[in-house]
Amino acid sequence: MSFKTIFIITVTILLTVIFMQNTSEVNVRLLIWDVRVSFVLLMFSIAILCFLIGYFAAFRQKRAAKAAMPNSPGNDKDLSDEDKNYLQ
Repeated sequence: MSFKTIFIITVTILLTVIFMQNTSEVNVRLLIWDVRVSFVLLMFSIAILCFLIGYFAAFRQKRAAKAAMPNSPGNDKDLSDEDKNYLQ
């Protein structure tokens, strides 16, 4: 198994143990609302929210990096035939 697979399995097991040990209810104040939720649900929703923010930030960064490279192999409109053959 690769390092990435072992890392993902380890993190999943650790998160499962942490979530299962914190089953008590907590009060959460959101602006004017006072909500009582399970701590597991609160931690899980925060973890998902943080993952989504990181994913979309990385996706946006990749997109900006691609746009900044006009002579990338996928964008060879301005290359001569000799240059195209050299890149292949």
